Amino acid sequence: MKSIKPNQMKKLNPIKIKCTLITLLIFIFVNPVFCINSDTSGRENTVVYELLAASIKKGTQFFTCKERFMVFNNLALQYVNHKDPSNAEKLLIKSLEKNPYDNNVLFNLANVYLKRNKNQQAIDLFEILEYDPSFDKDYIKLKLAQAHEQAGNYERALAIYNTFNSFESSYNSSVILRKMGNYSDALNKAKEALVYKKNNKKALYHCATLLYVNKDIEDAIHYLKRSMDFKKTNPSKMLQLGKMYLENGNYKNARKIFEVLKNSKEDEHQLEALLGLSRVDLYENNYEVSMHHAQLVLDVDPKNAIANKVMAENYLNIKQYNKAKQYYESAFNAGLEQEALIGKAIVEHKTGNVLASKLIYSQLIEEGVADFSYDTYMVMALNEHLLGNDQQSEKFIKSAIQKDNKRAEAYGYQAKFDFERMNFNSALNNYKKAIKLANNKKVYLVKLANCYVQLDKFKKAFELFDNAIKQDPTYAKAYTGKAMCLLKLGEYNEAEEVIEQAIVAAPNEPFNYMNKSYILAHAADEEVDSSERQQKLLEAVDMINKAIELDTTKMRKYYDNNMGLVYMQMNELDTAWKLIIQDTNMVTINNMGIIQELLGNESEAIGYYQSSVTADRGYMEPKNNLNRLMGKRSVYGVFNPEDANKKWRTYWIFLRNDLMELKSHQFNKIGFEPQWAEKLPSTYKYMAFKSKKVKKEKVKKHRNNNPSLYEGDNNGYSCSKL
Repeated sequence: MKSIKPNQMKKLNPIKIKCTLITLLIFIFVNPVFCINSDTSGRENTVVYELLAASIKKGTQFFTCKERFMVFNNLALQYVNHKDPSNAEKLLIKSLEKNPYDNNVLFNLANVYLKRNKNQQAIDLFEILEYDPSFDKDYIKLKLAQAHEQAGNYERALAIYNTFNSFESSYNSSVILRKMGNYSDALNKAKEALVYKKNNKKALYHCATLLYVNKDIEDAIHYLKRSMDFKKTNPSKMLQLGKMYLENGNYKNARKIFEVLKNSKEDEHQLEALLGLSRVDLYENNYEVSMHHAQLVLDVDPKNAIANKVMAENYLNIKQYNKAKQYYESAFNAGLEQEALIGKAIVEHKTGNVLASKLIYSQLIEEGVADFSYDTYMVMALNEHLLGNDQQSEKFIKSAIQKDNKRAEAYGYQAKFDFERMNFNSALNNYKKAIKLANNKKVYLVKLANCYVQLDKFKKAFELFDNAIKQDPTYAKAYTGKAMCLLKLGEYNEAEEVIEQAIVAAPNEPFNYMNKSYILAHAADEEVDSSERQQKLLEAVDMINKAIELDTTKMRKYYDNNMGLVYMQMNELDTAWKLIIQDTNMVTINNMGIIQELLGNESEAIGYYQSSVTADRGYMEPKNNLNRLMGKRSVYGVFNPEDANKKWRTYWIFLRNDLMELKSHQFNKIGFEPQWAEKLPSTYKYMAFKSKKVKKEKVKKHRNNNPSLYEGDNNGYSCSKL
């Protein structure tokens, strides 16, 4: 265009200019060549008048261009400004028909295509513009990547975003990676975006949600709080914060948020808050309060899956198992199938249906969908133990430790299996770990002491039993263990006193009576008076019979050995033999040898002693008996032998080392699907033509003074001069 000089500009009449513009535009809109749609609607007529008004306002800047392609371009921008990109597209195409080589119009059309989600057309044009040095390369790359992203070409979009560094490229890359399920890399890109704009609320929130799905809940809480404006209430974000606190075990803060939101005017937030409160109370063992809040939710939404599950878990923990099963069934029907089945497996175990329990959790394991909590692994381990599958039980224990290595119970279970395999040193280590982690240490102190008893370290065991009694003066297991240590240390009278305390504390515990019989049998050996000796032995028999009355477990078979030894002390060898041969193990085989020796069958006795040593080469009693018969000096055993003629018999000591049921049961916390951060709002730049040439310095000055005329979003322009 021909430039207008400043002195000529002063002589031009503004009124004439406006009239000329109006006449020109009316001509344009009634002329079929310039019409956009021949069938003009009322809305389009309104737009025409708005465009006429805009033309008067901006006349000399946009609409005094003599070239028609420029006018079409500038009119198209007005349609964009009035959110009518369809007509803007038609005008821009007309502009290109008049001048196919103008990249400014091409640029505008590419942006309109992108705005209208015509992604492939946008991609084609932006790829052409990549080679035009007059355009901002990063902007072109950004728009090209956005077009690929909108078209679903995620890999290509990521590749382009990675060619330049900006907040937008990092943030958009993170959003794409999140959509692709690559949460780890998405998180890295989100943090990269925050390097450019560290306080951007949208980016902070996006980072928080990614941290949450990456299981870093503590940091997720930190970023979520930074993304929130606490001066303005945002119930959705507050609800997410409360759920994160809940999942992270910060029940105090979770409760505060849910208490506020339960009074929300929006029913959805109110129900979610009540549900949150019910879960907080469940985890804090406030079962009645938890059920009250869950019931309020069910009154409004009877099919709420989580509310039904919460009710089931409450009833499970208060041991109302039939009710628990009913609510698990409702949760299952509402969609929480896996969680409900796990709950049903626990109920079956608690009600003694160990095989039914195994069938349920085995199916879940086989399907590969199960996500068991620490408590559930522990129940499954105990269930397998009750079924006699200790190898599988140990696998579940190891899984529990992997789930949470800061809890004591699993180490106690592992120590139990070590103990039963007579791997006492390993059992010691695991019980020590349990003691370090446990709140109730007395249980593990007694179990640790039992290990020391098996290792013949009676003084150390005595100290531990005594320590447990100091923690709980009514703890029967500690008294019975202490009594046996006193027996082994030769303190028979004191041992009798302590075992009586055990019986008073637990009168229905059969082991207390078995151990008392052992103490009486040893005390009988010390009696000089034969009648007193016989009386003690008869009392020992009565104690064993009392234990038999109380015990129906598999431990019952070990009672025969001790009963047989009492009859052996009473010199009733036939009765003693019949009792001892009821079970065959290293202890009974050694005791069989003693009976054969008393019957005068020395060679047979030697055979039994040798068999007992073969069964366990660390077992001292049969070695001492062999050495005695062969005229050798006895080696250190359970007692330090002073009498070369001493016959080394073995009584069983009965100390409880059972696997314990957990008092309460907690399942995995159900997470939530976070509300994902939205995409960045798209901003577009457009190129407008001006009616006069201006020196670069003046253009620069005008650009600085009037930035809204040159660049921005849908309401602004980037003007190019001709």
